[in-house]
Amino acid sequence: MQYLLTSGCGISQREFKHYPIWVHFPILSHKLKHISMGGPAVGNEFIGRVCKKHILDNLDKELVVIIQWTSIGKLDMFVEDPKVQKQIKTFNLRNFIVDMNANVIDGRGFWASSHSDDNIIKELYIQSKVYDHLRDLEQILDVQNLCELHNIPYYFFYGYKFDFEFIAKTEELEHLRNNIKWDKFIIHTPIYDLYKASNHYQYRIFEDPRFMSPMPSFHIEFYMDHIVPILDTHFSSINFDNIENLPSTSLTINEPSPIFPRIVIDD
Repeated sequence: MQYLLTSGCGISQREFKHYPIWVHFPILSHKLKHISMGGPAVGNEFIGRVCKKHILDNLDKELVVIIQWTSIGKLDMFVEDPKVQKQIKTFNLRNFIVDMNANVIDGRGFWASSHSDDNIIKELYIQSKVYDHLRDLEQILDVQNLCELHNIPYYFFYGYKFDFEFIAKTEELEHLRNNIKWDKFIIHTPIYDLYKASNHYQYRIFEDPRFMSPMPSFHIEFYMDHIVPILDTHFSSINFDNIENLPSTSLTINEPSPIFPRIVIDD
């Protein structure tokens, strides 16, 4: 059996329970095992780190890797102090910790996007746009090189915009921009920009931050247009009726999807 490894931020979050999103579809449409490691609000450092871990843990398997990179500059702090863990839970947003398997947990782990809010981390972390880009682009190059070293097919796409003007003119980033294989990005417009420009955007839900993810109708369209051609190259297809018949709009906010209560595919 061949394996698909995916990761990303909330757009590709395995544990998104409120309606189906693209990472829920591969096991419905193709014959494969799915190692799904997308996490809520996580940054590129977390995405890259988790991908490298699960690539190295599964070198004995026939892997295909698809990664959705998120916006530059998110910070995922590793938190060990129980007092800080308790304090994190009091915040209005980003009030959770995730482990190396992208599970939301109680205990030590990664505090996702921890400098994106007005909290204690902003008092301690001196933000640098150059350093943010160095840290994040290094993750992209690391995953690229690891996949190529082990002859693993890999594909990337953007969740949100990269500042390519800044990347192009910044001397400290030259070695990264010249060595990242930008043609491995299957689309050159961020998925969230595609969503905002689509007819699906009118169905968005403003009231709840959990619904930053595009609506399911868009996820279905994106999956069929951009992910299925990749999977068809590497895996045997099963039945697309399972996907085309999914609900095109959200279920209720407080009711997890009965279709995808939990998508964790392993041995």
